[in-house]
Amino acid sequence: MPSNTQEELFPDMDPPKEVRITLQPSPGKPLSKIQKSFERELRRVESLRAEYDRRVAEWANLLRTYEKEIHPAELEMNRQRLLFTRALAGFWDQPRGLGRKQRQAVQLILVDQIEAARGVESELFSKHPWVAELHGRLLEAQRQLLEQNREAFAEEFQALDPQEKAMNEEVFKQFVTSMGLDPDAFSVDMDLEALMKEVGRQMEEGPRASEPSRSSQSGASNAAQRRASQKAEEREKARQRSMSSIYKELAKALHPDLESDAEVRVRKEKVMQELTAAYRNRDLHTLLRLELEWLQGEDRRVASLTDDKLRIYLEVLREQTEALRDDIESVPLEPRFQVVSRFASPWSSTPANSDSILERIRRESDQMEACASRLLGPGGKQMLRDLVKQRQELDRIREAQDWPF
Repeated sequence: MPSNTQEELFPDMDPPKEVRITLQPSPGKPLSKIQKSFERELRRVESLRAEYDRRVAEWANLLRTYEKEIHPAELEMNRQRLLFTRALAGFWDQPRGLGRKQRQAVQLILVDQIEAARGVESELFSKHPWVAELHGRLLEAQRQLLEQNREAFAEEFQALDPQEKAMNEEVFKQFVTSMGLDPDAFSVDMDLEALMKEVGRQMEEGPRASEPSRSSQSGASNAAQRRASQKAEEREKARQRSMSSIYKELAKALHPDLESDAEVRVRKEKVMQELTAAYRNRDLHTLLRLELEWLQGEDRRVASLTDDKLRIYLEVLREQTEALRDDIESVPLEPRFQVVSRFASPWSSTPANSDSILERIRRESDQMEACASRLLGPGGKQMLRDLVKQRQELDRIREAQDWPF
């Protein structure tokens, strides 16, 4: 749960201003093909960096709204949710008049409500011990139900004829394989504890399924792989040398200790800080900007950047482009935005509209209050039947659509 000093943790969310890099051709000589490709990639990097800054600013705005308005609204909704949960739990604890399936539906509703409340207040159980106690009893009831279902399934499976058994086993193995697991380690009638233990083992250690050995590959294929690996290694060394050479050349030219003019020395100190940070972060775009500014400030021309050097730069810039695209999509996953990441728009890394979020929360809060009131009133049993019917209908839809949740 966020603290009351959320805004103080992120006081400055304004995006830095991007400095545009431009190649200045030599007099009377247009840019070459590789120089034009280099220019295009520079523009692409600058565009993506601006997009990243915009996306960060959007999430920063939502974070501020969350602290001021959304989270207080969620806490009020949680208060109503717990009142609803306590009222509904009374029917689950005294299931007279409830059938087995109806009681299971109530049980699932209660689990969903408690988990939703914990999503808003991580310290829910310590603040409300009765919720923790109820949650434990609900989970134990679910475990018993799963075990009963497993035993019933095992009996049904054993009663099948051999052909039906084989079909069930094949479907089960296809499902396990689709998850990237070794199907030979599972059986269709294994108990839940053993199944989850094996899934955990394979997720941690990897499946034991045999893989083709390298010795079975052809000599030509091995040679091609070695050449590709060697070429990639050489490219990486060239990139490292290029970035290192930019840094060393600029560090030597711009070092403030070599400057006698006090005003110029202050400017160079700032540039050196930026240069060092860019080199440490492998930020080629900033290194190039500093190099080109220096070249042009010294009246040296872009011709000093050879085609071979530009090709290496171009390859690193393309890698930076792909990394920036990933960074843009991952903005809501950054630790500073963790508390609001659940408000990402579907299939997008953009935040949902804060007004829509608040409207939904307040509407759900009102619904919780109304449901709790009806459950505790004369129409409580009818309200209970309505809730069970809604839950069973939802479960049927999920089963028909094969939802994983």
